[in-house]
Amino acid sequence: MATSPLWRKTLSQWKAQVSMWIRRLHEMMLQMCDIFFDFRPVFGELELGHELRRFVTDAAAGNRAFLYQMFEVQADHRAAIGVFGRLLTERDDTEHRGHINLKYGGTLPLAEAVRLLALRHRIPETNTLVRIRRLLELGVLQRDEADYLENAWAFLTGLLLRQQVRDVRAGRKPGNFVDPKQLTGRELERLREYFRTINDFRARVKADLTGRLLG
Repeated sequence: MATSPLWRKTLSQWKAQVSMWIRRLHEMMLQMCDIFFDFRPVFGELELGHELRRFVTDAAAGNRAFLYQMFEVQADHRAAIGVFGRLLTERDDTEHRGHINLKYGGTLPLAEAVRLLALRHRIPETNTLVRIRRLLELGVLQRDEADYLENAWAFLTGLLLRQQVRDVRAGRKPGNFVDPKQLTGRELERLREYFRTINDFRARVKADLTGRLLG
C-alpha cells in the first residue's frame, strides 16, 4: 500500500480525501474507508497522524448515514452460526472444507461492529478491546455486555492463535481455519455462545445507527 500514490498524501490531502469518501456514500468509497479507518501512526511526525485520527473520528461521528452505510456494506459479515445453532463451515474451499473460518466468521464481524459503535461515540482508539472498555466507560455498553464481548474476543483470538501455531509446526502457512472436530465439547459450546453474542451485538449496533428499537 505504501507504494501506491492513493495511500501517500499530506495531512490536508487526507482530510479532503476522507471528507469526499464520507460525503459520497458510494460502495467503493465505503470500502476505502473500511481499509483506512484503523490506521495508526508508527513513524515520523506522529502528531500528524493523531490529528488525522481526530479528524476522521469527528467526521464519521457526525454522519450517521455514513456509519449506517458502512454497516450495510458489511451486513453479510456475520458470525458463523446458523438459525438453529449449527456452526457454519467452509464449503467451496476444498482444502478447508468442513472447517470454520474464525476470522471472517468470528473476529472480523465483532471488530467491525465495535469499530462502528466506537466511531459513533467519537472514540479515537483503534484497538478492539480498548474500544470496548471506552464504550463501557461512556455508558454505551453495560458491564455484562462489555464482559461478554471481551470474553468472546479473547476466546476467538486464542483459538485462532493456537491454530496458527499448529499450522506453523505442521509446515503449513498460518491461516484462519479451525477444524471443529479438533475442539472439545466445551469449546464448541462456547463458540456457539460467542457467535450468538456477536450476531446479537451486530443487531444492537444496527439499531443504534438507525434509531430503531430492539424488541
